[in-house]
Amino acid sequence: MAKPTTCLFLDNRRPLKDGTLPLKLTVYYLGKKMRYKTPFKLTQDDFQKIQKSNLRDTELKNMKSRIYKWLDEQTQIALSIEDFSFDTFEKIFTKDEVATMHKMKSELVQPLFVEYISKLKKQERIKTAESYQSALNSLLSFRRYLKFQDITPDFLEAYEIWMLSNNKTKTSVGVYLRSFRKIYNIALEKGIVEYSAYPFKKYTIPAPRKSKRAFKEEQIKAIFNTKPEAEKEQKALDFWRFSFLCNGINLKDIAHLKWANISGDTMFYNRKKTEKTKRDNVYPIKVHLDKHAHDIIRKWANPNKDPDNYVFPILESGLSIREKENRIAYFTKTTNKYLKRLGVSLGLDTLLTTYTARHSYATKLKNSEKVSLPYIMESLGHSSMKTTMDYLSGFEDDTIKKHHAVLLEGIEE
Repeated sequence: MAKPTTCLFLDNRRPLKDGTLPLKLTVYYLGKKMRYKTPFKLTQDDFQKIQKSNLRDTELKNMKSRIYKWLDEQTQIALSIEDFSFDTFEKIFTKDEVATMHKMKSELVQPLFVEYISKLKKQERIKTAESYQSALNSLLSFRRYLKFQDITPDFLEAYEIWMLSNNKTKTSVGVYLRSFRKIYNIALEKGIVEYSAYPFKKYTIPAPRKSKRAFKEEQIKAIFNTKPEAEKEQKALDFWRFSFLCNGINLKDIAHLKWANISGDTMFYNRKKTEKTKRDNVYPIKVHLDKHAHDIIRKWANPNKDPDNYVFPILESGLSIREKENRIAYFTKTTNKYLKRLGVSLGLDTLLTTYTARHSYATKLKNSEKVSLPYIMESLGHSSMKTTMDYLSGFEDDTIKKHHAVLLEGIEE
């Protein structure tokens, strides 16, 4: 009595978006054949490699093992049907194939990464989505068909070494691995992996030494009081001053300010960085607008003070999310360009950028010894003291010397 036979077929008629081709199952019986979906996809080159006996690539070896194990299971299903028919096989195969594809999809890292990136885009967190996409691209370059079960401390060490050997900075390595850890944590929540296997307990994500970003008081004074001749440099400097005076507000939040955020000498705003989060302790940041801040607003603001209009003509109503991001990126790039020129002319030992205004604001308050850390934390819009401490530079030499003298009070003769 005739028995059905099976084999694999790489369908090159419709390449997938990632450049791979779907692998299909072909079943032959009494001169007829039918093709079915499988949970696998490969490049033409990889498909040819897995058919060789001297395969050395460990990743492809594992893939080959999974493919042929799966093929053997489908062959046994076909052979177990006493009176074979394609209809009977399809009923059994379809049920098995759906379950297999669901299991494999849940085991692979890439689908969960893609799902989270999609979620970020829906939340309009475009820059964060792009960062996660870069992390995913890096991971796929290192290991294409990575499963959560394959992630161990040794794997993470190897991935870190590979990134560094491919000229990634420690900062980039840290960003990618923190994104990776977030996806792994989501897998934990979904029950895809067990916490007993959590690789980040034994592996520490590298953190580069924090560069100096806050200026000393005399440097802040020089920055604040310099008078550039060129209007573009003056504008850049004014936005640095505005950031410094307004609780270290960053340029993205400056761009999103509307007249409704200002009432007399008070400004309220929510950080764009945190407004999409689910934290229940996110409150508007309250800022006192002094004479200098008001002067900067009058100088560069949109004259139409309708509450729904933007304060500064960086953004305008009707722009798409992408257009807003592009406008802010250009505004930031241009501002930093002229700030760096000013920094060089002032002889500063640290690059003058928009980000230094935020750090200088926080550190200046801390070094004054008149402002509490909880106040600094709240004024920056932080939810934890650890984040605030990361912003703060060390005390200045004179302060350290003064406090050290306290040690000898009542002791030194």
